[in-house]
Amino acid sequence: AGGTSNGIGSPIENDIVVVINKNSSTITRTASAEASIVKLRKSTRLVCAGASNGSIQLRDPRSLKVEHRLAAHAGGLIDMAVEGNMIYSVGWTVRLGHPVPDAFVKVHDIRTNRSLVPLAFAAQGGPALLSIHPKQNSTIFVTGPQGQFQVVDVNSPGEGLFFQTSTASFVTSMALSPSADFLAFGEADGSIRLWTTISQQEHELGSAIPDPEKHFCMYETMEPEGPDVPANLNPGKEAWRRDTPLSALGLPYYDSPLLSSFDKWSHYAGAASPLFNAPVKPDPAILATLRQTDFVGYASLPRHMRGKRNAVSVSSQDDNPDTNGLERARRALPAFLGSSTNIGKRGAAGSKAVALLVEQKKKTGVPLFRSEKEKADLARRLAKGSGDPGLDEDADEDEFMDDMSLLSPTSPGAPGSGPGSAPPAYYGVKTIQYSKFGVEDFDFGFYNTTPYSGLETHIPQSYANSYLQLLFSLVPLRQLSKAHILQPCPEEGCLLCEAGFLFRMLEDTNGANCQATNFLRAFTTNRRAKECGVLDEADEKGTGVMEGAILSGMSNDPGAYANMVQRLNRFLVDELSKDYDRMTADSSHSHSSAPVERGLWVPGGGSSSGAAPKRTISGSDVVPTPAAAQEAATAAGTASALRHGGSIHAPANQSRNLVSDIFEIDAVTRTTCGTCGAVTERRSASRVTDLVYPRKALSNEAAPQTDLASIIKSSLVRETLSKSLCKSCHTSAAPMKSRRVLPPTARMPHALAINAAVHTPEQHAYWLAGTEEDAGKYSWRSSRSASAGTATATAMAMAMGAVSGSGSGAGAGAGPSLGKKGKTLSYVPPKLALSVVNDDVRARGVWNEDDLAAMPDAAVYTCRAMIVQVQSGKEASHLCAIVKVPEAEIDAPAEADDPPVVRKRGKKGAWYLFNDFLVRNISEHEALSFPSVWKVPAVLLFERVDLPYDLSSLLTELDASILFQDMSMSRHRDPALIRHRVLSPDELPTPGTLVSIDAEFVALNQEELEVRSDGTRSVIRPVQRSLARVSVLRGEGLDADVPFIDDHIHTKVKVVDYLTQFSGILHGDLDPETTRHTLVPLKVVYKKLRLLVDLGCIFVGHGLSSDFRIINIFVPPAQIIDTVELYRSNTHPRRLALRFLSWFLLKQDIQSGIAVGNDGTVIAGHDSIEDARTAMQLYRMYESFKVDGRLDDVMEDLYEEGRRVNWKPPSSNNTNAAGTPGGYQSPALHPAILR
Repeated sequence: AGGTSNGIGSPIENDIVVVINKNSSTITRTASAEASIVKLRKSTRLVCAGASNGSIQLRDPRSLKVEHRLAAHAGGLIDMAVEGNMIYSVGWTVRLGHPVPDAFVKVHDIRTNRSLVPLAFAAQGGPALLSIHPKQNSTIFVTGPQGQFQVVDVNSPGEGLFFQTSTASFVTSMALSPSADFLAFGEADGSIRLWTTISQQEHELGSAIPDPEKHFCMYETMEPEGPDVPANLNPGKEAWRRDTPLSALGLPYYDSPLLSSFDKWSHYAGAASPLFNAPVKPDPAILATLRQTDFVGYASLPRHMRGKRNAVSVSSQDDNPDTNGLERARRALPAFLGSSTNIGKRGAAGSKAVALLVEQKKKTGVPLFRSEKEKADLARRLAKGSGDPGLDEDADEDEFMDDMSLLSPTSPGAPGSGPGSAPPAYYGVKTIQYSKFGVEDFDFGFYNTTPYSGLETHIPQSYANSYLQLLFSLVPLRQLSKAHILQPCPEEGCLLCEAGFLFRMLEDTNGANCQATNFLRAFTTNRRAKECGVLDEADEKGTGVMEGAILSGMSNDPGAYANMVQRLNRFLVDELSKDYDRMTADSSHSHSSAPVERGLWVPGGGSSSGAAPKRTISGSDVVPTPAAAQEAATAAGTASALRHGGSIHAPANQSRNLVSDIFEIDAVTRTTCGTCGAVTERRSASRVTDLVYPRKALSNEAAPQTDLASIIKSSLVRETLSKSLCKSCHTSAAPMKSRRVLPPTARMPHALAINAAVHTPEQHAYWLAGTEEDAGKYSWRSSRSASAGTATATAMAMAMGAVSGSGSGAGAGAGPSLGKKGKTLSYVPPKLALSVVNDDVRARGVWNEDDLAAMPDAAVYTCRAMIVQVQSGKEASHLCAIVKVPEAEIDAPAEADDPPVVRKRGKKGAWYLFNDFLVRNISEHEALSFPSVWKVPAVLLFERVDLPYDLSSLLTELDASILFQDMSMSRHRDPALIRHRVLSPDELPTPGTLVSIDAEFVALNQEELEVRSDGTRSVIRPVQRSLARVSVLRGEGLDADVPFIDDHIHTKVKVVDYLTQFSGILHGDLDPETTRHTLVPLKVVYKKLRLLVDLGCIFVGHGLSSDFRIINIFVPPAQIIDTVELYRSNTHPRRLALRFLSWFLLKQDIQSGIAVGNDGTVIAGHDSIEDARTAMQLYRMYESFKVDGRLDDVMEDLYEEGRRVNWKPPSSNNTNAAGTPGGYQSPALHPAILR
């Protein structure tokens, strides 16, 4: 039904019929079922659907449209069989208003849509099951529920044979074997009864006794052959033969070293010895021009190697005479994907790098952990006799600073620097390494010195990081998502909300690493995500879809990352559009006096008192005007903008879907009949375009246009020829010509989302650059060298593991495109001009002003971002995003308090590589070129720049009403456990308001460790924690230390460990059916915290950097007061625990309370309200110490006492024991401290 890769299934919900692609497991078409479908069969040219109301629907397999309806049974349909043009059905009829079994088998002819003479079935209970004879199409088997069955020929209905089976229960199913020799009945008690024709045939041949050798299984089997038993497992000298294995003898006792104990490597493997030193690989440029004569290869010396033909590059370690031969031998051995030295696996840490010493890491280019850098810096300062961290800050900077150049080749002959070679090192898989302090100890700054943030990879579904960076680069979508989070959204799993939170964090961090934990968690729990095949199932188990295998970058494997991200492109654009539609439908309730989140109960009807005030935010929180977020239009673009009316504006009617307006091409598919000329049109709007590559031209045809602009044009228009039924002239196989008619240029969308759809070497050949040196660096493949084209296509086919029937690539006909100065241009144009006038569509790549002037009335699109799959040799494939930063962001003036990386951004180009958490500035030529098969295009995003996109109608006001509502989704909320009092409107925080915060977490998985033979361990995948409870307390005023947020968080993900000893969370506390606490979704708590950050609150807590990281929210450092950093000495690297600080300074024993479960169980645990209140008291005491000038003395006493008690406070009974210094009293709440 619909092709070899499609299948039609019954409705899954809401009575619809769906067509599912079996290869990609995606739904391709849907149609209304009109009634519950009970049977589905395929005829010669139609799909027959038997409905529960007794009718039979005849549907077109391509459009699923109902062509005809047959009224078969008035009471309902039971079973149906189709053979050729005949339909047989059994069902119910209605007598006196009650359904009774129909005693006839109805027969219909599809050709005439008329019923024929029915077949009578006289057994009690009527017919229930039908089956057609596999060899005689006119013979059918009819079975009743009580075991009677009849074999009848439709042509001779009166000569049917009637049989009775001795069933013990009702017959529920029936099946015929393909040979028609066996008939099986399934009974209600689970048994299967088998009837056969073998004995009857033998009886007709004259054999009265059946052949006992004839069984149901007609195939003979062989007895398994076991291994030969050896005669003597330990033969003596007399039994020794030439074929006796050596393993039959045991190892004798020895008292001298064996030859295998080879420990003196340095005597045999010197620095110049070829024994354990691998030979240097020839330069790829040499191999490209190599020719063999009599088994001897000859090649010309490349230009970049002239003057150093006998010189090879030697690493600093190999050049060191102190390096022993054993270490050189180890480095010469190959590194396999499963070895510990492979640092390039996704999801697994480089275990070898963890055990390296600091000096070794500096030499090998492995980044130091932050704790190692702090220790090294502390040792340097102590060696110089100074404890001032600001003294000699820049001294020995070259010695202690990690060099980013170690990650990438810099010499002209280095790997990755020439055409056809391996990718540069910064394109490789980057993996987070874990120390004993966790992921927070990893130095992400080593991989990113730009003002643009990367995304981490230690979370499931992190393959989507590159696509999220692509969406973030589209400024209108970014602003639309940020505006969406300013208003109430009732959907818990809204991806548009999560995108807004993520984009806001990426904007605020200024180059610091981020993680898309909350977005990917909502994406994982989305119901349609798994149905559409966009979830990396292997990533849930700790491995990527390509890990540990040599797979093709252009493979049709649905699990390949390039294919998966293209499905993700279509899925997320549709989901974001649906989320916006859902928000628009609920907008009438968004500003009511009592807003209620879906699934939540608001006691008292909403706000605690009065209406919820709104505050207009300013500075970085204001949604920028679209004109400031777009590139400056060129002179031709400005003229075009004036001709088209000035701007692409968001419609005033808020019911319009703004997400769809950004991406959607409102096209019409026009179909013309080649017989009668009838024209039909249907709307075929699309948000994502799949590229359709031209077929290879025949000998009598002109070569098709193979530049990217022409391929995009043909993919947008999609002209097709097919044969189908014409409804006007009723020709059954009329030639039908179809093409899409695009909207006028002024109505073309703001962004073109394009799937590259590269699946074969021939398709990839269009993108690849040439390897000839005289054709220019990274040039298109020249048609002047047919042999080079053949070699390139052959190399691609070998690299992809594909078999190509043609020796030359599909792009061999595309000659190199040269600029004014003869410079070869990249295959992807920096800009694309697209013009639509009536039915005429023109597309042209724009490299210079002349190209733009050739199409003055065209819509100009710039290549904003691109996702490529990187696959090199045996390394696991992964995705990278290549993004062009908007010119407005590069030219934006830097503030005085901005980081240095932000102040330097205007000195670099606009193109950046986002390889997960590695971010690097690259040239435009490198970004848009495809030098070899290791770089495979996946998704392209073109943004319109000739007209600005007006989003001035978006909201810019904060809706703080959620802070004044007491929400809970708990079914059995206990009023006695409500310890917080929500804010009133007059308590709305202002910039500088102090609040104390503490959070508790639960574990979603167990830590995965790798234990080596030497006893060392490394973390492969750390524990993933999820927010379980948040408590926020007022920090000043008459109600100081009174909580206004104390929420438990409902999670849809399975919790592995509740960490009750540290969190105080018990099993059932996060379940709305069993918990007695205040329970809300994660998004509600996140919106509250996001509001407090935007309002300018200053958060006081202990270990807030770790808490905010797990919450996945960025708080500016100026709004964080962390008592971990306050009570930390410059000469003591140890961070002090909150319980120890409370015991020593406040004389309070905290974190020793009890947690009472729903079943009455008492378990020790923490209390987030108590921890937050203690952190605020410690901050006040710190301020009093600074005022009194006693801070240094207190710090010395603090560390001295900590060493005495081993940093653990005594029990509560010994709180006032001797040795605890006195005089540290809690300060009064005077204004000097509270500010």
